[in-house]
Amino acid sequence: MKHINRKNIIIAVTAIVLLSVIVSGITIFNLRKTTPYEYLQNHFNESESAVYPSQLLYQTNDESNENIIIVFYANKNGGFNCAILEKTMLSFKLLDSSGSLFFGDDKTQYKYGYYTGSYLGSWYDYDGQRKALFWGINKDESVEKLLVDGKESECAEINDDNGINFKLFWIIGDWEDSPDFREIQAQATE
Repeated sequence: MKHINRKNIIIAVTAIVLLSVIVSGITIFNLRKTTPYEYLQNHFNESESAVYPSQLLYQTNDESNENIIIVFYANKNGGFNCAILEKTMLSFKLLDSSGSLFFGDDKTQYKYGYYTGSYLGSWYDYDGQRKALFWGINKDESVEKLLVDGKESECAEINDDNGINFKLFWIIGDWEDSPDFREIQAQATE
């Protein structure tokens, strides 16, 4: 009789361990399928957060580190935000979420922003280094690029769900304070 009970216990323990491994594998697989934007939607509470994502505008990686993901999105209040995420083994980790930029009533002027009125800064720590990401939006079609302390920023043209077209500028560096911004107008070609 003892031999049968021991055999049943071994079978039961093996079944429980096997079931746990299968459930863990399915959970990990589902977590890995989540996009950075979906992670943000799950991270922020839709009813309480003013920065809850309502539309993905643009997503990119830090050129110097593929584990850092930058997500630009429109929030539920009509503003624009930036989130900096770290890719982890199972999902993502939010390193920083910026304040919001808004277009004014005529859709051309900004209602809020610092750093030259239309750019925001976010600082984050990764792997023992302090990094800064400055970003902004601009509807002026004559602005071709943005120089930040003499270094050219990245740029993407955005057409959002509300029919608003604008340029999105961003740059990552090691600034401790706000750098010098200079918008460069497009040069007329002859």
